[in-house]
Formats: sequence, structure tokens, C-alpha cells
Amino acid sequence: MRLRIAVIGSADTNRQYTPALVSPQEAKAAARAIGAQLANTGCKLLVFSAKFIEQEVVEGYASSEQAETVQLGVLVEQESPRQPPAGRGPAPTGTPSPAGT
Repeated sequence: MRLRIAVIGSADTNRQYTPALVSPQEAKAAARAIGAQLANTGCKLLVFSAKFIEQEVVEGYASSEQAETVQLGVLVEQESPRQPPAGRGPAPTGTPSPAGT
């Protein structure tokens, strides 16, 4: 089984960071290098968005000759939590509901 690595973050110059973001260009270059290294070591890559530092990580990952087919998953934000079907309560956290119940 290949290791799955999730990457999230930002190097947005319009945001305030503590400690302060010193070099957004270096952060983006480092993110591309991290992405390439993850591909080179055979890891799978998980990202949340293409709006943040993840874009550079994906670019680095995809640029590696070791990268396999890039698969993208989309996480959709919802206004309110999903409601269970009528007559069914939610399953306990981390436990799927048995089929047909």
C-alpha cells in the first residue's frame, strides 16, 4: 500500500500569518519541490483545493517523471450538514450504516 500524504496551506500575501510570511515565492518553490519528491518516493497525494499552496504541490507532483496518473477528487462545501434519510438516524462517527437498515 502506498502512503497517502495530505497537503494543505497557504502562501497568500493578503493573509496575516504568525509568524509573518517572509518569502511567498520561496514557499511556493518549496511546495513544488515537495510535490515532486512525494511523487518520486511513490506517495499518493491528497489536496483540499487548487486555490492555495496545494496548486504548487500538485504542479510539482505532476512534473515528476515518477508520477503516475494524476487523479483528482473534489471536496464540496455544504451550507448545512447532510440529513439522514427519513426514518434513519445517523451512524455513529466512523462506523458506516449497514446496508438496508
